[in-house]
Amino acid sequence: MSEAIEIVQVVRRMRSGGGVGGVAVNLASRFEDAGVLATVIEFEDVFLGRLLDLLKLPGKLGLAVEVVWFSLFSPIAVRLRRRRNPGAIFISHNDCISGDIYVNHGVHKVAVRMAKNPFKMLLRNPLHWFLLLREALRYRLNLHKVIVNFSPEGEAELRSAHRVRTACAVIPNGVDLEVFFPDETSGNRWREGNGFSEGDFLIGFVGHEVQRKGLDVCLEALSLLPQRFKLVVAGGGAAFGSALKACAERAGVVERVLPMGSISDLRALYCGVDALALPSTYETWGLVLLEAMACGTPVLATPVSSIPSFVRDGETGLHLDRSPTQLARLLSKLADEPELSGRLAESGKRMAGRYDWNAVARQYVALAAEVARRET
Repeated sequence: MSEAIEIVQVVRRMRSGGGVGGVAVNLASRFEDAGVLATVIEFEDVFLGRLLDLLKLPGKLGLAVEVVWFSLFSPIAVRLRRRRNPGAIFISHNDCISGDIYVNHGVHKVAVRMAKNPFKMLLRNPLHWFLLLREALRYRLNLHKVIVNFSPEGEAELRSAHRVRTACAVIPNGVDLEVFFPDETSGNRWREGNGFSEGDFLIGFVGHEVQRKGLDVCLEALSLLPQRFKLVVAGGGAAFGSALKACAERAGVVERVLPMGSISDLRALYCGVDALALPSTYETWGLVLLEAMACGTPVLATPVSSIPSFVRDGETGLHLDRSPTQLARLLSKLADEPELSGRLAESGKRMAGRYDWNAVARQYVALAAEVARRET
């Protein structure tokens, strides 16, 4: 059955690691392993995409142009590819409003609503208005045959924001268990290499946004904790680094924060820190949590969207309410109660084992086969 299916993923950028591009990369490799003919439509494949790439527009301007251009012209690329491959099933991610199966990587209406200051968010970046309009058209015009949500909670969130008439399916995101696993040796080497002592309690943070991801909450919590608590921050570019420094200075914790920038070996970081915190206002999935759990690291996170499906309070992690005081209290508890930390780490690792990418890819192949059968 799988050999008769061709799957075309439509994604603005295929990128290893996290995010939308990382999901597409992981699915592509597993589709090939399953014997499925898998191809892709990326930014360079749409009208004038390669030319716009050569312009290398900077920062937010470049991102805005890329998102809008891909949203407008990727449906044309899908139509042209479908003419050549009429039996193919198209799986669209995020920025494309065409395709048989749409993977819901986030409900922008909910993200704006849950932001610390929605009005300021919309005023500072007009791209948000375009994203809200695109999202409304996607669901109002019923542009896909099936919408994939990462969890029942994610589907409920979508239905709370939009009137959805399209059929929905639940397929979780995955974690690469061949990359993320407990590795005490790498963790200890990473700690020593970065100058941390055995008595330091290290809090990990992986992300590239200060407010939405809750980095400001982590820094305020750090200011309430003893000196042995330190924060390790991975991710982001120059603008993020400047925002991090300003936020740390306001909290008075600059000397206890280690900015790592973008790093390639996240496993060593996960295995080296004592806990990972993600007090986000909004997350569709929270992949970094699952990666840390697979490495045997306790996690603390806000129970938004799909996160409660795998971070269960007191069982596989701890839930946060974005209060710096609460975060500080729970981090102190983990530091003072190693048996609690160990129990959460072990349960979290078992939970992460359920989300192997191979199993996830098989669910997509089965769904694509079902959609293909309906068309014949």
